[in-house]
Amino acid sequence: MIAGRIHINRLACAAALAFACLAPACAAEPASQDVARLTRDVDRAEAIRAVKTIQVSYAQYSQAGLWNEMAALFADKAELIYGSDDIHGKGAIGRYFLKNFGGGRLGLAPGVLHTQLVFSPIVNLFADGRTALARWHEFSMLGSHDARWAGGIMENEYVKEHGVWKIAKLRYIPVFAGSYETGWTNVGSDLPLVPYHYTPDQAGTPIPAIADNAGLPALSNNAAGELAADARRIAAMNDEDAVRNLQNAYGYYIDRKMWDDATDLFAPDAVLEVANIGIYQGTASIRRAFDRHGPVGLRQGELNDRVMPDTIITVSPDGREARARGLEFSQLGDATKGSAALALGVFENRYVKDNGVWRIREMRLFPLMATDYYQGWGKSALTDPPPAPPYAPDHPAPASDVPQAGAIPLFFAPNPVSAKPVAYPARTALAGSGRLLAAPTAAAPAPVMTLADAARSLKRSIAFDAAENLSSAFANYIDDFQWDRSSALFAADGWRGKYLVGFYIGPDHIRKCEVYELGEMPSPRHAMDIHLRTQPVIFVSDDGNSATMRTRLFHLTTSDKKPGVFASGMYPNDAVKIENGVWKFEVVAIDEPYFGSKTYADGWAHVTPQPVMQSASPPPLMQKLIDKLPPDVPLVQLKQRYHTFFPGDIANWPDIKPMWFSYKNPVSGRVPPYYCPDLKTCEAQLEAH
Repeated sequence: MIAGRIHINRLACAAALAFACLAPACAAEPASQDVARLTRDVDRAEAIRAVKTIQVSYAQYSQAGLWNEMAALFADKAELIYGSDDIHGKGAIGRYFLKNFGGGRLGLAPGVLHTQLVFSPIVNLFADGRTALARWHEFSMLGSHDARWAGGIMENEYVKEHGVWKIAKLRYIPVFAGSYETGWTNVGSDLPLVPYHYTPDQAGTPIPAIADNAGLPALSNNAAGELAADARRIAAMNDEDAVRNLQNAYGYYIDRKMWDDATDLFAPDAVLEVANIGIYQGTASIRRAFDRHGPVGLRQGELNDRVMPDTIITVSPDGREARARGLEFSQLGDATKGSAALALGVFENRYVKDNGVWRIREMRLFPLMATDYYQGWGKSALTDPPPAPPYAPDHPAPASDVPQAGAIPLFFAPNPVSAKPVAYPARTALAGSGRLLAAPTAAAPAPVMTLADAARSLKRSIAFDAAENLSSAFANYIDDFQWDRSSALFAADGWRGKYLVGFYIGPDHIRKCEVYELGEMPSPRHAMDIHLRTQPVIFVSDDGNSATMRTRLFHLTTSDKKPGVFASGMYPNDAVKIENGVWKFEVVAIDEPYFGSKTYADGWAHVTPQPVMQSASPPPLMQKLIDKLPPDVPLVQLKQRYHTFFPGDIANWPDIKPMWFSYKNPVSGRVPPYYCPDLKTCEAQLEAH
């Protein structure tokens, strides 16, 4: 597939704006036709979500060894290209998974991992509304005594077959692999550029524009009823976005041990179950459970990163509850003690809407693996000690939830393609069945929307997906030195931050700064920095024309000469907006690094403390860029906002840098210690206080 197969009409409104006709010139049109347009556009917006759900389901089923469920996600005549293997047909694909992933058995043997984390989706719908393309990154933890890493890129095709979205072609291009003991390196010495299915404008337009009356469903004699049905579907997408923000914000608060902010996100009667510890009832006990991990805030050398990919969220038909199932990949440790650990777990959560605000009501955490980083899951298994009496749970966990070999946390949602309940291997123990709390009794009021309200609310959820597309496209382009393409993602007045330098404004200046600093992509390419921007918190404006965004940088390196390493960063203050019908970046904040491993063997705990860098000059490479192309906004103008990220004031791991937030607590409104809602103006606001 090539990008040109997706047509965008540059003279028409983008799909994000192609809703029911509301202009005065259309006032004479029958209401049923206006509603039919809205229904069509809801279908197209839901298609983007369906594609994401299918691919995340693929990853979740893989983690549990459910090869048949994975195969069920494919179309009848689908194709699987896995490296050099090329398999055709759903049945053959299922047999391939069983043999090559499962060693001939359904499910995973105790102690075996087959965790395929997927990151950075870029999803584009075709104009026909029945086909789509998506690009993903995969990062895998595999094996047991043969513990190993793998990673690659997927460029996939999807089709709506018999009214259901399915995978038509999955193409996995391996990038790196290696044993746990030695670490990962390139698959092949030269890393080719994997062709993109999208252009910069297509990344910012997940749903292409079509003719006003194209693809309309049959007109209804009950326009009011159709509008009410559309309103429920749109409200479900808006609710999904709010719950995703809530869950991802929770992850960031836990990273930094912001226990009060994390507790604020729970309903008053909430429960927190840690399956190997017990159940904490009510917010006071939940707050006490967090203290089990130490006092508020990170100490020097302390790492508590908990990346949360592979999350599926569903909203109940009545809108009163939502549920989520996701994975948590944890990088933990204390550099002052030389200790480091990796962990994997599944979370199964329920959420409730209280006075229009979503809160966490049940959080259930099921540990899958924990290991000493310096040994790996093939040699080391860590267990949590019982908590000290002040932090003891209120109740024991249900017996079925206590960790046992081979147990699978429940898949509460049916397979998104077959619509059947997930089938498990014989004698599989299930964790997380049943409720911990009774269902909420108060029904959520049915959403009441005018046609204009519905169009605006739909536009907000399309904006959410467009923002994530832009985020992922930006990461892919900078991985591949595609400066013309990466700069084209920016608005005419867009800001691009450069570490230790400042901000460049406008696509032309942004392109020049990238070329001057980094040059063109090497050929052959023997090494690669992989920027996985994940766990977004996206707040869309009421009118759906702009949004702010926070994303985690899960940063990997790979080369053909030495093992790759981990690093972590944040883009806490990004902003996007519609420009000429296409979503563009208004701001990409400076990539703010928090930890990094110098070598794979050393990890993040075997590091030497470094004094705060006193030199007011940036490193030679950055100084060369400044001399050749001075930034439009030098960092010297943003000293408060970029404290410890500024030349002469740089604190490096294992020191703990401040972490900034562009939003207040989404439930309580609590203001974080480092608060910068608008990167373009917050320095003046900080100076004023």
